[in-house]
Amino acid sequence: MAGTYVTSGAMTAITSGVKTILTLESVAGRRSGTFYFSVSCGGTMADQVILATLKRGTVTGTGTAVVPAPTDPADPAAVMTSKEQMTVEGTLTAATEMWEQDVHIRALAQIHLQPNRELVLPATAAAALAMSASSSNYTGIARATLHFYE
Repeated sequence: MAGTYVTSGAMTAITSGVKTILTLESVAGRRSGTFYFSVSCGGTMADQVILATLKRGTVTGTGTAVVPAPTDPADPAAVMTSKEQMTVEGTLTAATEMWEQDVHIRALAQIHLQPNRELVLPATAAAALAMSASSSNYTGIARATLHFYE
């Protein structure tokens, strides 16, 4: 049975330009599938929205490393890597939106995918899923969480 893991991260300053909140990055020889993800906002609450997008990427950017945690303490450490608070954006592949929604900043958006319908990362190096956000008027923090198996 595959181990399951969780990774979470934040972007402290959302802008009108796309900012990556969190990435899940593959490694050669290991496939991974995301079966749950969420996005939310913090800070001063108001009637504003962010455009949250989960896309595929081919080149990972520069950010702060996040160590995915196993959901079962008996599982080994995750092989997949993760980053938050991107300072240099990676290359997101055009027309690969796996999910894209306007999310009110007072709400939590949660997506539970059906079994055998996970968002799968290939077993190649430098492939990624990236949760990003943008907003024309909200400038606070956005958070994301991804649950995955490998």
